[in-house]
Amino acid sequence: QALAFGREGKILASADAKGNILVWEEDAVDHWTCTMTFVVEELPIECVAIAADGERLWVCHDSASKLTSCSIKEDADSPTVVELPVPDEATRVRGVAFSPGGEFLVTHWQQEGAWEVALWEVAQQQLLNTFPFAPDYGAIYAAHFSRDGRLLACGCNAGLVLFETADYRTVIFVRGDCANSVAISPDSSLLAFPDWRRSLIRLWSISANREVAVLRHSGVNQVAFRSDGRQLVSTSPGSVCFWHLAGADERLAPSGHRGGVPAVRFSPDGAILASGGKDRTVKIWNPVTGDLVREFTGFRREVQTVAFSPDADMLATGDFAGVCEIR
Repeated sequence: QALAFGREGKILASADAKGNILVWEEDAVDHWTCTMTFVVEELPIECVAIAADGERLWVCHDSASKLTSCSIKEDADSPTVVELPVPDEATRVRGVAFSPGGEFLVTHWQQEGAWEVALWEVAQQQLLNTFPFAPDYGAIYAAHFSRDGRLLACGCNAGLVLFETADYRTVIFVRGDCANSVAISPDSSLLAFPDWRRSLIRLWSISANREVAVLRHSGVNQVAFRSDGRQLVSTSPGSVCFWHLAGADERLAPSGHRGGVPAVRFSPDGAILASGGKDRTVKIWNPVTGDLVREFTGFRREVQTVAFSPDADMLATGDFAGVCEIR
């Protein structure tokens, strides 16, 4: 269901559809030991994230409308679990996105029919503020901080909303259709997000507040920029596409997965990309050439999530059977 590395790649948290959370530590080269196992709620976990200091794990239960913080200090035998003060009326708590420095975290939820972005202070585990969406914006699907932390982009049913994090005022709203993923380029110059109805990926200039390119890819469910900003990757059921942004619509569309692609992740240095598919495979790609570098098979169920360690030497995978593997 969900994976997250912490402590510069020395620990890994994994979570499954039954609510089981496991914390792993590397105690020797390429050898990992499970040091902690616990359950907060016996319900599917929507996402997990490890704080910058590696001592606290944040867990989001969508169906339980809960956000919890769990202490995972190195000398702890079991976690200290704190349920955070989500409003009683809040439902469908989704998403966990840390600011680049790790001081703040955003989640989003629905309250009395309207969606809100919630800002938390990580060290004190305190809700600082909420920022309501306009009623016609619909559900929030994704949230992404810019690398410098100045901007927060949210994809929603009605399109895309961009906030300035100094005061969380809306600086850009782009009307579209079901922006279920959003990405900000590393230099904070471009936004990328899907438009489902028109089978497009839209590239939007932040400084000029206008559309600068349209890329055609039907059924897109994820977009992500490479770390140098020169490429964009997009996935849809059965395909992974690499876009060279210097050449507008120059696209590499290698033969991909059979079925959906629930997970895609660039390595931190942008040199390779991993994609996990419903065909029970993980593929490693060269994003420059589009060549398939390596393929992992033998998963018991559909691959749901992938994550690189900070040094890109390790790849963690999780499948729908609840099996976590590190390669």
